[in-house]
Amino acid sequence: MNIKNMIKLGSVVIGLSLSGHAFAAAPADSTLRNTAELTYTGLATPITASVDVTVSLTAAAPTLSAPVDTTAAEGQSATVSYTITSNANGSDTYNLTSNNTLNNVTGTSGATYSQGGGNITSITLGASSALSSVAAGTNTITVPSDGGPDSEVNNLVAGDTVVIGGTVYVISSVVDNGTTASIALTTNLTAAVNAGDPILEQQSFDMTVAN
Repeated sequence: MNIKNMIKLGSVVIGLSLSGHAFAAAPADSTLRNTAELTYTGLATPITASVDVTVSLTAAAPTLSAPVDTTAAEGQSATVSYTITSNANGSDTYNLTSNNTLNNVTGTSGATYSQGGGNITSITLGASSALSSVAAGTNTITVPSDGGPDSEVNNLVAGDTVVIGGTVYVISSVVDNGTTASIALTTNLTAAVNAGDPILEQQSFDMTVAN
């Protein structure tokens, strides 16, 4: 049996955008504040008014690797490994399904998915973007808070693998103070990061096709 690259992904969020991540975007659950100020003669203190807007998740189809075709003997299973990378502006969950095309085969062949030794049916990927520019050779990036002080931001936590500017890094720590969050990497940035550049989680998983 020749096992083709046959995985499909479906997001649990309705209305997928296929625009990819080649643009700067505010992270989901971050707050944008617009402030107007009125100053006129005779008024010592300007009049100001502000409105806060919380950014919503912009769902986007993730990037999925394409492993080489695998050949399995009759009655045996075959396993292929994939990497999946977010393209959204925040945490999103993707259901894993397969499309098996069988030619001249009697019976059925099902696909199962595993990660870290356990079976899975979906994958959740986090994502954020830089709040300000960061020079190459440093390892800490400031991003907008997702609303609460803790040790994660937009589902990015210590130990996660992320892609920044096409380079893969590992997060060493995350500190969110409720206003901004700091993402520290285990290695220094190989290239400068601009404000708005995406920080996209990447995970690996296996698909096994039986019989």
